Amino acid sequence: MAPGYRAHPPPAAPMHPMHFQQAQQSEPGGPFHYTTFTYCGSNIDLNSVTSTQTPDFRVIDHNAYEKSLYVIPTENVAALCLHTKQWLLDQFRNPELSAPNILRVDSQNLHELPWMSRGHLVVVEDSIYLDHHPEILGSILAVSVPKDPNLRLFYTILPIGPLLRHLRQNNCLNKTAKSIPSHSKHHARLFHFLTQTFLTSITPPHHPDYIAAQQITDYCPSILDPSTAFSRLESNETLYFATAGVSEPLDLSQDRYTHTLHPAESSLAADLKLACSAYLLLKRKFFQAFWKECVAHKGRISGTAEGGSRVRSEHAHEVWLVEETKWKVSRARRLVVGWRVLGFLDERTFLPWLREGGMLEGVGRREGEDG
Repeated sequence: MAPGYRAHPPPAAPMHPMHFQQAQQSEPGGPFHYTTFTYCGSNIDLNSVTSTQTPDFRVIDHNAYEKSLYVIPTENVAALCLHTKQWLLDQFRNPELSAPNILRVDSQNLHELPWMSRGHLVVVEDSIYLDHHPEILGSILAVSVPKDPNLRLFYTILPIGPLLRHLRQNNCLNKTAKSIPSHSKHHARLFHFLTQTFLTSITPPHHPDYIAAQQITDYCPSILDPSTAFSRLESNETLYFATAGVSEPLDLSQDRYTHTLHPAESSLAADLKLACSAYLLLKRKFFQAFWKECVAHKGRISGTAEGGSRVRSEHAHEVWLVEETKWKVSRARRLVVGWRVLGFLDERTFLPWLREGGMLEGVGRREGEDG
């Protein structure tokens, strides 16, 4: 064999199987061209607190890391990924290893690969460890295809040797592997790149609705008398008769965004069968539109207390919700009533901001100009 090549890296200490992930970026290139990454979890409920329950890994200090990196060619990336998945899953047939939620399997978009795509498997052995358990080491495996925008990542705290032998026996790996010694500059660059990419890829993202909500200025007034808000909702006849005996509210006990809402709003969202992120996004959109109308027609607000015209009637609120969500009118009415009970729809609460021309009005005007 040529210098710098060997059959496969040596086996690691006994460990347990864990996980694989996928990272993405927008510009294709060579085997190690990836620059930005997002977590792929198409089968994971990102509204659930369980989506945040990922292993807390740390990376070995590169100055103390003396192992070589191994780059192994493969003639069939799809087969390599499928056999790696199956090997990890097979380990759980051993009762000693079986445990709930120990393995997460996400889509790797293998269907997007051309048939018999060639690529490389990069092995970063014993490069990570579990926080508070530094004796439990893990290895990262990265599968790269030239010009493909996906870097497919696996990790395991099982021995690497049996997995690599399994892959070679199934013709997924070439017999030779390029060794990158620890003292080389390329080793440091590739080590940092793959370990940091791995840490990014196992960090669960926020739900898209929550992300979208955070990009919209919060124009909603504060809850009127928060200490009695929940009881006011419960005692409202419209809301009571609309939900009594109809159906059970949505269980939000495991919703990761419950903490972002007042308990009264969580109850309202549950009755409307909205996840907290969906409720928050709808609320931000609604009050953004409402605020813009208040800015445009602020002259109407001052006469509201004397029975004058309003910027929006409750019927108009319902119409907006129906057009935005395609809900039935009865569902939209329940939300409007709930928001009225919480004090969100009192147009007079906007008047001080409008009169003073404060920051919020400026923000609303700029967003209106931006479309």
